[in-house]
Parts: sequence; C-alpha cells; structure tokens
Amino acid sequence: MDQWLEQTKEDLQSYSIEKPDLENVGATRDVPFAELDTQEMLFAGLKTRLQLMSPYIDKWPQAMVLGLKPQNVRTTLGKLHAIQDEIWFQAGDRSNDISWYAKRMMLFKIYCLTETYMLQDKSADFADTWLFLERRIKEADDLHHTISQSKTLGETVSKGVFSIMSILSPSNLNMDDKKMKDMQEELHKQQNKTKDE
Repeated sequence: MDQWLEQTKEDLQSYSIEKPDLENVGATRDVPFAELDTQEMLFAGLKTRLQLMSPYIDKWPQAMVLGLKPQNVRTTLGKLHAIQDEIWFQAGDRSNDISWYAKRMMLFKIYCLTETYMLQDKSADFADTWLFLERRIKEADDLHHTISQSKTLGETVSKGVFSIMSILSPSNLNMDDKKMKDMQEELHKQQNKTKDE
C-alpha cells in the first residue's frame, strides 16, 4: 500500500508539471513573437508558463519537493529543459554551437529564481513576480552584451567573473531580492523547525 501511495504522489507531481507544459505549447504559440525583441519574447514565454502554474500555487511547493526526490530528479530536469527549449525555439533560436547550452542554462536559472519568488508573492495577479522576472531578464541581457563587447578572452573572463560576483554580492541585492532572500531563510527555518519536532 505504501509503495502504491508513493507512486501515486510521483505520478501526480509529474502530471502537475506535464499538464502546464502541454498547455504551454499552445499558449506560447499565441504570443506574437515576431513583433517582440528577444527580452520581450523570453519574458512572454516564461510569464505564460508561470501563469499556467498559478492555479496550483498552494500545492506547488509539495510538487517541487517530490520533483527533487532522487528518483524523480532526472524526469524533473528533463521537463524543465523542455520548457526552456520550447521558449527559445518559439523565440526563434536555431543556434547549434555552445551558445545553445548557455542560453538554456541562463533561462533555466531565471525560471527557477522566478518560480521561487512567485511562491512567496502576495501581490495582486503576481505583479511583483513579473517585475522580478523582467529585471532578471534585463540583467542576463546586460551580462551578454558586456561579454560580447569584450575584445579579448582575458577581458571576457574578467568581466564575466566580476559580473557574477556582483550578482552574488549581498551588497548589490535589490530590495526585492533581499526580501526574497529573507523569505527563503524564513522558509528554511520553518522547515528545520518542522524536522526537529
């Protein structure tokens, strides 16, 4: 019975990721990508996907926990990759070099950060989440332009490392990022408290 219950939980978690993904394919195709620049395309694709998650927002943390179980990580990562790949494809990306991987990794990071922020967002229609998403996309685009304008490999590496360090530096966090960090720490404390009981 316990094994059946565990399998049912895993199937439910997988369905909760797959159902919005299946809906997402049609939803992103309705976005007028041809009229948008790259930042707007990425924003529209990620926002569409995250909006599809909103009906499940109260149960989404439990789905995330199930998705991170060792036996489910491979499937979860595959589904998250498919989301990023679909958004880039709809945005017109047909690259076949190292940038293909870099673009999807960058979008994966933005998606995960925004999804985490959305779980804590209490603003009307997730308005704060969409502002957060917009800023993350702009920061990624700024980093891309800084690196592409570099003339030498050494300068590129130096600027890349400096940019990453400035993003990670607590003194450089925007107000909403600090608020998100505080909320994450509070959530972590609550989880540890629950484990101790």
